[in-house]
Amino acid sequence: MVVGKTLGEELERTKTVMMPKLKTELAKSANSLKAAVEASKEKMRQNNLAVEKAQEALRAEIEAEKAELAKVKSEAEEKERTLSAELEKCQSFMLRISEEYFYQSLRQATFFHDIPAEDARYDIEKNVVEGKLVLLGRGVDEEIKEVGGERPLNETKPSFEEILESL
Repeated sequence: MVVGKTLGEELERTKTVMMPKLKTELAKSANSLKAAVEASKEKMRQNNLAVEKAQEALRAEIEAEKAELAKVKSEAEEKERTLSAELEKCQSFMLRISEEYFYQSLRQATFFHDIPAEDARYDIEKNVVEGKLVLLGRGVDEEIKEVGGERPLNETKPSFEEILESL
């Protein structure tokens, strides 16, 4: 019984002395833990704000890049249209030049077909204008003015068939 009494006394003393200390330590730990949780929540809130700011900055940068891309695309499309028009003009010009040389060759062939190559009049460096030999590169108007004539009002190029028929 002495042992039981001593043990009971010890428990009672622990209960009265140690319990308040343990409760105080537990309260301190709980408060410290609450403070740590609050600090973590605040840090998380700050990090979320930083992430939102970074996302907004990236959105603005993406929008600026999209606008720049649209501008570059528009400029490229305009340049493509300009180059296409220029290409069409060049092709038309080349076709017109080829056609002129073709008709020049046909006029020469028509004019020279009965003239022997040894004849002094046989000169492929000359063009045939209105049935007359003129220097290459000189226009019809220049040659007509030189001889004092006037250009016919309805001068047209002969068709390929008409030239072949005249041969």
